[in-house]
Amino acid sequence: MILFINACVRKESRTLPLAEFAAERMGGDVERVDLDSLPLVPFGKDMLEKREADIAAGDYSDAGYDLAKQFRNADAIVIAAPYWDLSFPSALKCYVEHVCVRGLTFEYGSDGMPVSLCRAKKLVYVSTSGGYMMSEDHGFGYVRQVFGAFFGVAEAMLFKAEGLDIFGADVDSISDKCRTEINNKLTVNGEENKMEEHEITIRIRTSGEKCEMTDAEIREWYLKHVGGLFNKEYGTPDIDVTVERKEI
Repeated sequence: MILFINACVRKESRTLPLAEFAAERMGGDVERVDLDSLPLVPFGKDMLEKREADIAAGDYSDAGYDLAKQFRNADAIVIAAPYWDLSFPSALKCYVEHVCVRGLTFEYGSDGMPVSLCRAKKLVYVSTSGGYMMSEDHGFGYVRQVFGAFFGVAEAMLFKAEGLDIFGADVDSISDKCRTEINNKLTVNGEENKMEEHEITIRIRTSGEKCEMTDAEIREWYLKHVGGLFNKEYGTPDIDVTVERKEI
């Protein structure tokens, strides 16, 4: 089961479609958690005291532990989180607090270090930003560290589309580039996928007057009118167009 954690807030999120595509590329059943629709609040004194009492009693029957149980049973994790204030929306931090439950998702070893009780070994983190991300240590870096240290996630992948609000930015092109990277680097049911390479030969046969278009103009025409027919949802393949001329 792929656990899809949606930390996006805006209705027309630019992060969400890319993350959904990533989950689709991975294949398998997907369980989705939309954080904006959950009544998540940061842990306060009363909540911490109740959780410590439940842990001591080994009682995880309260519905408040359902998120942790779901997280523990996931085979892979996909997170959709826009880049906010060098980090991510606060709901994601609240979510981490709710799933980080001793006895459910991790335990402490004899050396005092956390030992994972979770199944997932892979995290895919998808983010977008209007400007540029100053460092991968911000936002993604925190999630990678906590998921690795507490939940045993060994592989963490970041896919990002940045600079979307910079003046003159080609938003579609930037997003498409990220989508292509997702398509090329993620796997479908464990099998690596690479965008197909296309080598296309255009043969021009003329009778009478010769074709006045140059090879470069012919290639440009093809890429504009034919290459654009590829489904950009799966990325744009590299296309090499060779022009051969033969007079008959």
